[in-house]
Amino acid sequence: METDVIINLPKFKTHSLNVFTGGIKNMYGIIPAGLRRRFHSDYLNLDDFAQMLVDIYAAAKPALNIIDGIMAMEGECPGSGVIRNLGLVLASRDGVALDAVAGGIIGLKPEDVFTTRAAGARGLGMCDLQKIDVEGELFASQVVSDFKLPAAGYRTAMKHTPRGIVKYVLEQTSPRPRVKRKNCTACAKCVKICPAGAATMMGKTSAINDKNLHPLHVLS
Repeated sequence: METDVIINLPKFKTHSLNVFTGGIKNMYGIIPAGLRRRFHSDYLNLDDFAQMLVDIYAAAKPALNIIDGIMAMEGECPGSGVIRNLGLVLASRDGVALDAVAGGIIGLKPEDVFTTRAAGARGLGMCDLQKIDVEGELFASQVVSDFKLPAAGYRTAMKHTPRGIVKYVLEQTSPRPRVKRKNCTACAKCVKICPAGAATMMGKTSAINDKNLHPLHVLS
């Protein structure tokens, strides 16, 4: 929030939940890892998760978005994607328009991608492909008809699995920060630099206040 300019550099790839990862979803990386883990369990509804991603994008809107599609990834990304030589670099000051064009290249309509649809509805950018000016290569010449998209099965399963079960599984399988008490010198440097404000001092050792754990736990 203190920077003059943010340049957003996402990779060109599909995504099992969001369908496509572009400029909007890439901004999820600016928040601390602990919050990213927490939000995955807090926003289990895919539409709600997309709205949260758009919130982050809107709060720290990049001045320039560049999608690296030289080596792209298709299929069930990010876990089981397949590398594909696409040979494209796409750039725009409008991250919504950029995501719409990138999705269009692989056969996706803007409304097919949760984040593009949500950001367009909020007026954060242009998502109508008919109104977006594409400079450089002709759009039609770059369309890839056989780009493998993620199956809808995972998204369908997420919608129909009870929220409590999904939340429990995510919480149990998420990594947790740990404090090695024998190595802790109580210098409090971790308290000063922790981006999530989760580190604190408890007596002669530091502790991690994990947002998914209540009350405060010292993990060792």
